[in-house]
Amino acid sequence: MWPDEKISELILKTLAGEASPEEENRLAEWRKSNLANEEEYQHILEIWETSGRITSSPSPVNVDAEWEKFRLRHFKAEPNVFRLNVRLVMRYVAVLIIGLLGGIWYFSGSVSYTSGAGERLVVELSDGSTILLAENTTLEVPRTYNWQTRKLNLAGEAFFEVASNPEKPFVAKGSKTSLRVLGTAFRMVATERENTVEVSEGKVAYWSTHRDTVILTRNQSGVLSGTQMQSRVITDQNYDSWQSGSFRFKDKILVEVLHQLQNFYVFDLKDPGGKLNGNCTFTGQFKGQNLEDVLQELALVTGLKYELNENILTIENLSCQ
Repeated sequence: MWPDEKISELILKTLAGEASPEEENRLAEWRKSNLANEEEYQHILEIWETSGRITSSPSPVNVDAEWEKFRLRHFKAEPNVFRLNVRLVMRYVAVLIIGLLGGIWYFSGSVSYTSGAGERLVVELSDGSTILLAENTTLEVPRTYNWQTRKLNLAGEAFFEVASNPEKPFVAKGSKTSLRVLGTAFRMVATERENTVEVSEGKVAYWSTHRDTVILTRNQSGVLSGTQMQSRVITDQNYDSWQSGSFRFKDKILVEVLHQLQNFYVFDLKDPGGKLNGNCTFTGQFKGQNLEDVLQELALVTGLKYELNENILTIENLSCQ
């Protein structure tokens, strides 16, 4: 008896490595329930491994030899006549169909990358593009990425360095905004509260679900404000420092300095006494330093006293207020 639709789906999800522990347990129970179920599972597994495997250098198949093995196994010879074993042929067809449907199901899905709190994640794509995910960000890349198109989905914040390919424009889609590039570097924020693009290199077409579009080049940003898309010149010289780790400050209010440092060093900021609400400013620059060295320099200039514990920076005192 061939597996019903639900069991077939469980098998395919398990083979693809996308089944939950509960689903894997259900499949294991189904396989154990009787020998016929295990045999059906092994048949599908064989097709998945031999027909569904995609490699960069697939092994050649001797079609004639494979047909001869199939003929000898499933056709019974009589004098000058071959009689078809219908049951086994139909089963073969069913397995092939399952293998085909499994391939369609598998490649119609996507691979998801998620960064947690206080985590940054680098994703390298098959076309040579690199994406740096900020914390609490999810990137979904279709399994067919870079076949005919280069499209993906972003929920959160990320910095993109896109490999140039004029024949396959790169499209990144958020819940409210999307963009299209050929090859460039940019920062994209796509959340329910904020939708922004800041271009470091190249050119970007950026549009909203309302079809309002702006064309952005180096040192320009696009911002969705309500239902209106606006383009602006970026005046903050540290706009891409969250990716580069290079900062320059001139008479910058300390709380703003710390917020920009958060984007690169990824820490939580706690100011229980509201000590950062004053007008304490900082002038200086950092490049490639670790967070402890940066904080010690800030402490030397501003009189900042703090505690850094498990990526939580707690402000204890500030003498320059």
